[in-house]
Amino acid sequence: MRIILKYSLVILLFIFFSSESYSQPRVLKCKGDCGALDESNKYSAVARLCYGSSRDPLGSDVTFIEDDIIITQAHIFGNPRKTAPCCGGDCEKKADDWKRYKNNMFVCDGTDYGKKGKIRIGKVIDVEFRMTETFGYDIAIAHIDRDCDQCNRDVKIDPIPLANSLPKLGADAVHVHVGDPRNRNTRRSSPHKLIWPVVGAKGLECVHQYVKADGIDNPPMVFNVSGSPVMINECGKTAVHGFHGTGEDDGGFMYERLQLVQAQKQWAYNQIKEWTGRDEILDACSESGYRSFASTEDFDVTQRSCIPENSDDEVLYRCGEQEGALTYKFDDDLMNEFIRE
Repeated sequence: MRIILKYSLVILLFIFFSSESYSQPRVLKCKGDCGALDESNKYSAVARLCYGSSRDPLGSDVTFIEDDIIITQAHIFGNPRKTAPCCGGDCEKKADDWKRYKNNMFVCDGTDYGKKGKIRIGKVIDVEFRMTETFGYDIAIAHIDRDCDQCNRDVKIDPIPLANSLPKLGADAVHVHVGDPRNRNTRRSSPHKLIWPVVGAKGLECVHQYVKADGIDNPPMVFNVSGSPVMINECGKTAVHGFHGTGEDDGGFMYERLQLVQAQKQWAYNQIKEWTGRDEILDACSESGYRSFASTEDFDVTQRSCIPENSDDEVLYRCGEQEGALTYKFDDDLMNEFIRE
C-alpha cells in the first residue's frame, strides 16, 4: 500500500538559527507550561545543543544514547531541507552552522536551561549526518567530549538506548523536550499516543510515523524543540523511538512526522564503533544492558542505507514490519486523502 501526496502542504523544519527565520503556522499549539517538569531528572539524557553567543546560544534538542554520543535531527546543525539530499561527509560540507562553529559547539544541560544559565556538559568532537528530506532522513549522530576544559563533569547523565523494534499501533509514548512557548527552556515531558502506522518512501518504508497534535490523543504543538525525542517502553525500560522536528500543517493542526531510529541502528552502531572503538552499545532488552551486532541480520528491524536519490519521491509506503500497519483504517480526513489502497 502507498500514501500519495495529492496536494502541496507546507513542509516545516523548526530551526533555531540566527541565519534562518521562520514563522509558526496557525495551528493548535501549547500556551503556558508544556508538559510536566522533569523534577526527578528521569530524562537527564535530553539536553540542548548550544553554540554561538554565550548569552543567547543557538541550538536545539539532543539525546545522549551513550555517555559520549548524542543523536538528534540533522537540520539543527544548520543543514535545512534546501541543502538536501546528502549523506555523510557531503552533509558536513553543507551544514553551515557546523562549518562555522565546529570548534566551539557544545551540549548544555537541559535540567534548567533558561534560569540557571547554560551549563556546558560536553563539546562536540565529530558529527555524521543523513539528510534526504522530504520523506527520507533528517538524522544526525555526534561524538561528545564530556571532559572538555569548559565542561561541568558533575552533571550526571543517564543515557537512553535506541529502540530495537517498532511499537504496536496505539502504543503509549512520551515526548521530552527542553523548551516551552515562553522560551523558559526547562526540560518537560508530555504523553503521546502512537496511533498511526509507520511509513516511509520506497526503500525507506519504516523511517517515519505521523503524530497529530490535536490536543486529544496528542498534546498541542510545541515549537522550537527540533530533535526532541519521543520515548517508548521496550522490555520494561525507556528507549528512544524517534524525534520531533518536521511535519505538515493542515486544518489548524500540526501533523508531526517523527524521524524514527530503529532502521538506523546499524548506522549508529558502526559510527560509534568507528569513533570510540567499542563494539557494543546500550540496549534496553539485553540482560547486561549492552548489545553487539555481528551482521545486519542481528537487528530487529531491516536496516536502511542512505538513499539520496529518493528524496524527491512524493510517495509513501506503509511499513510491513509493523504489526497491523498494512490493514489499519485511518479515521482522519487528511490521512485518508493520502491513502491509496
